[in-house]
Amino acid sequence: MKGHSAANLAVNDDSIGLAGDAIDLKSISANDAEPNTGRATLETYRLDHHSTEETFRSVCKRSVDLVGAAALLIFFAPLMFVVYLAVRLDGGPGVYAHERIGRNGVRFQCYKFRSMIPNADRVLKDLLVCNEQFRRDWNADQKLRNDPRITRIGVFLRKKSLDELPQLFNVIKGDMSLVGPRPITAEEVERYGSKISYYLKTRP
Repeated sequence: MKGHSAANLAVNDDSIGLAGDAIDLKSISANDAEPNTGRATLETYRLDHHSTEETFRSVCKRSVDLVGAAALLIFFAPLMFVVYLAVRLDGGPGVYAHERIGRNGVRFQCYKFRSMIPNADRVLKDLLVCNEQFRRDWNADQKLRNDPRITRIGVFLRKKSLDELPQLFNVIKGDMSLVGPRPITAEEVERYGSKISYYLKTRP
């Protein structure tokens, strides 16, 4: 080498180059690791950002549910009062509460205007014991075709979906959402199989 003697050339496991100007390989390795740290930081930012977006969407949806349910309750209040009185004519309660499965598997009481006779649960047990067709219908989808327990006012309420108006109170309580899947019973969970996780992610 011109201008440098062989003695001035420094070569070892950690550095290579001319004496006084040796390149530290350990330093290079440390510097090379910085982009990985940068990528890790970026991934963390993305996760935090995604979490923030999810929280923001959740807050917005809940706000819409509260405002919307309150407005609908005010609008339908006169109709709900009339329906309540009509259902009460047979001496039974006007509103029926049934346990359903909500978000994250939390159980809650789902409200409806009563559309069946007051002792509907006891009559159902008798029907399932005595009638094979009713038993098949019930085992298929937890419903009876031409259900004899439904009252005349109940037929009308179900046809117009007016029996579900009290569920607006469930929305205000946070059990349900204005837009969501049909609330299911504990007996129906098994029928969903592995897909039940999709149901449990949202409010019904």
